[in-house]
Amino acid sequence: MKLINTSLLAGFLGIVGTASGSSYVIDNFSCTDSVTQAGVGSTSSTISCPGSLGGERSDVIFLPSGSGDAVSTIESNPPAGEITGTIGSGLSGGDVMTWFGSTTAGDYNLPNLDLNGDSVLVQIKSDVGGTLTVTLGSSSTASGNRDDYSATFLASPSFVDILIPLTNPTIIGTGANVDDVTAIGLVINVAGGGNWTINEVEAVPEPSTLLLTGLCFLGVLTRSFWLRSPR
Repeated sequence: MKLINTSLLAGFLGIVGTASGSSYVIDNFSCTDSVTQAGVGSTSSTISCPGSLGGERSDVIFLPSGSGDAVSTIESNPPAGEITGTIGSGLSGGDVMTWFGSTTAGDYNLPNLDLNGDSVLVQIKSDVGGTLTVTLGSSSTASGNRDDYSATFLASPSFVDILIPLTNPTIIGTGANVDDVTAIGLVINVAGGGNWTINEVEAVPEPSTLLLTGLCFLGVLTRSFWLRSPR
């Protein structure tokens, strides 16, 4: 019986590692920003940051209801490479980050970003559980047309990886094109009084895509091996 050629096996592993989908660091939080909102309402800050995809990031606190005297904050760097947030006790709302390129006439323009076959990976630690929602926009985000993708996370004193597949979206308006993304948003929802920290957000190839591609190639490789084996 012949052994499977090691170069073919290496080729198989290489194909598994380079299946459809791309890798992007959306933000490594290397730029300083600070946002504070006292009570119900919203506050935003937009910064130019080479460490974020597109070079621009908007940090927003949105608090539609709750106690008017509670304070919520978003702050990044310090510590370097992390962004932290707090929802004030008694408040209900979320912290929002949006990444985009330079704006022209209200259009966010990440240049033809193709996230087909990708997931978004968020590294987060939090003293309470909550929900992460990735929002994708195409063309003018002022239109409100977008795709939303959500995943829940549990309380954890250390960083955990939360993978958010870009499949089966909640479509808002006419939706967005996953192969032509011009703006990416992340919403962090935790209960009032909750604290969270994120140290990186990435787009990564979706695991099931990698597995399917690998299994298909392995099937072809196995069939070829048996056809060439002496009987």
